[in-house]
Amino acid sequence: MASAFYVRLRRPVPGGKTPVLIALAGAEWLLGYALEVGSADVSTKIIWNSVQYVGIVVAPTAWLVFVLQYTGREEWLKRRTLVLLSIVPFITLLLVFTNETHGLIWERAVPDADGPLLIRPHGVGFWIHTAYSYTLVLIAAFFLIEMLIRSRHLYRRQATALLFAFSLSLLGNVVMLSGLNPFPYLDLTPLMFTMSSLALTWSLYRFRVGDIVPVASEVVIESISDGVVVLDEQDRIVDLNPAGQRMLDYTASGAIGRLVERIWPDWSDLIGSYGDWAGTSEEVVLGKGGARRVYDVRLSPISDWRGRLTSRVVVLRDITERKRAEEALRQRTAELQARNEELDAFAHTVAHDLQNPLGLVIGFAEALEQDHATMPDDELSRYLHTIARSVRRVSSIVDELLLLSEVPKMEVQARPLDMARIVAEAQRRLTHMIEEYQAEIISPETWPVALGYGPWVEGVWVNYLNNAIKYGGQPPRVELGATVQADGMVRFWVRDNGPGLTPEGQALLFTPFTRLDQVRTKGHGLGLSIARRIVEKLDGQVGVESEVGRGSTFSFTLPGVVT
Repeated sequence: MASAFYVRLRRPVPGGKTPVLIALAGAEWLLGYALEVGSADVSTKIIWNSVQYVGIVVAPTAWLVFVLQYTGREEWLKRRTLVLLSIVPFITLLLVFTNETHGLIWERAVPDADGPLLIRPHGVGFWIHTAYSYTLVLIAAFFLIEMLIRSRHLYRRQATALLFAFSLSLLGNVVMLSGLNPFPYLDLTPLMFTMSSLALTWSLYRFRVGDIVPVASEVVIESISDGVVVLDEQDRIVDLNPAGQRMLDYTASGAIGRLVERIWPDWSDLIGSYGDWAGTSEEVVLGKGGARRVYDVRLSPISDWRGRLTSRVVVLRDITERKRAEEALRQRTAELQARNEELDAFAHTVAHDLQNPLGLVIGFAEALEQDHATMPDDELSRYLHTIARSVRRVSSIVDELLLLSEVPKMEVQARPLDMARIVAEAQRRLTHMIEEYQAEIISPETWPVALGYGPWVEGVWVNYLNNAIKYGGQPPRVELGATVQADGMVRFWVRDNGPGLTPEGQALLFTPFTRLDQVRTKGHGLGLSIARRIVEKLDGQVGVESEVGRGSTFSFTLPGVVT
């Protein structure tokens, strides 16, 4: 009873109620036997002998149930299984309490002439129940011995303790039934079963049986997310878990027995590079298209006691998300590095490009402040014109810087563009420059319709026209045009009559804050890089065709309108 009380007080664990049932069965059996021995008359002894059978029929079944729970076979204990296990015990109890009518459990009982013990010749029903009980006991013992063989460390000590407790109850019954009992007619089984219950209680406390439940390695392998493939010495697949089936895109029935290289073509390269080194690790790619995944493959050879290779265990861990995160981090790092480089170049460019016009504004403004009263009208007009032109350059630089910062962050909806109006507005913004350079602008009468964002495309035209006028011939002659390409994109272009560019110069044109010292000493190095960002944001591309001495043609493409 103390054992049952202790087990019941422990925190709930898998199978925690079954040891309580075992302890109660032993206590009931021992108490019934003690009352049988202590009774004076035969009829009372028979009553207490019958009562003992409640514990007798429960004990073997409870032991088997506990062992099944402990060894991880709880899925076997369906309601149907428990009902089937209870049929023989129930019939046995029924025969016990009706034994006077049939004598199947024991024949006529008589008291021992030398003591208070009862002599009970056993009947057929008793031996049937005994055979059934020993069958359950042997099944439970088999599972415990199997666990003892394949387990290690704490689990082996647990199994040993349980086998010891188990064998105590079995020993008492074997001694009694075999005729080797040194005390004739004294049944040692209840006492030994009580000792077995105490041993079970001790194992629950000492080795935390029930708290630390062994998990079958097969269950672990079947449930882990890593793919596990087991190969024999000839590289045939002998086993693979569900995760491995998903990774190799093969069912177990379709893969087992086949050479691994027929399922995994790159296997030969892997084993050829690393051989059978323990812990070999390599990244491999399996699958195609959207199913493409990256795996960390670890190869572990298994050898027998002679050191001969008997099998290999291949573990595949899906590291696709990790690789994607690493790639995203690399891209982000590269972007930040590029941004930092752009920021550094930006600071130098802005300082350089704003210095000249602002210097002119300050210088001419100070001259006007001092001498405006005595300054001739034509000189005053020239000073004011220079100040106005310098301010326009500063304003243009500021507008382009704002546009440069806006494009990467802003999401816009592409719409059909009225390109004639956009080009006209771009020319209007450059009116002073066109007049100053006496540039000739030649535009087509009609424009094909493309998709884009009007304010941004206008900025592209402003930059292209500014570039063509500033670095064109003397005077600049700028021709505009557009063609619809076979892929549905519309190519817009600006052709100038300038000195042209070398291939090296062309390669640097659309790089942010890059200056072409030979031909663009007056530029502020922003316009073409802005144009590139805008066009690429609108799903187009920029380009240039140039030849030294024959002018340049700058172009950009935009998606055309499908009609």
